[in-house]
Amino acid sequence: MATTGRGAARGAALFFALAVIAAGVGWLFVGQPPPVRQTTLIADTVLEIQAGGRSGRAAVEAALARAGQLEQKFDRYRPDSVVARINAGAGGEWQTVDDDCWQVLTRGQQVAEVSCGYFDLTIGPLVDLWAIGKKNQRPDERDIAVARSLVDYRQLEMDSAGVRRVRLARPGMSIDLG
Repeated sequence: MATTGRGAARGAALFFALAVIAAGVGWLFVGQPPPVRQTTLIADTVLEIQAGGRSGRAAVEAALARAGQLEQKFDRYRPDSVVARINAGAGGEWQTVDDDCWQVLTRGQQVAEVSCGYFDLTIGPLVDLWAIGKKNQRPDERDIAVARSLVDYRQLEMDSAGVRRVRLARPGMSIDLG
């Protein structure tokens, strides 16, 4: 029975300690607004952002604004985007890019390298041929072979000497970051 008394005392002490900790942690959140959550469609992807605290709403709004900026910059179907400019210049002049674009392309090239080309940013010609995301169609084998010949991450040239610039080595190549 003495053991039961000690066990009960330990249990009561543990319960009391946990109650004090829970009350203390709860006190930290008293008066805090509930988390702010917003869901939107960016780059054909559902994006859900949640932030808590007093600046939660501002954080969510800032994150959504940044996501929108990146979408505008990397959407190859927007004529004024960086990616559209690179694609339009395929086989020609170098295109100067900003830090965001440089970082995305650099990381994409790293992933292409370690995946032995299974991930390839220059997939644009095949995306166009298959009209991925637009309609279902089956191109013929000759057209597939021509499009495949334009997909090669090693022909996305990147030069960081001085100003950061990139180019696609051959006409008809295109980057798709989708």
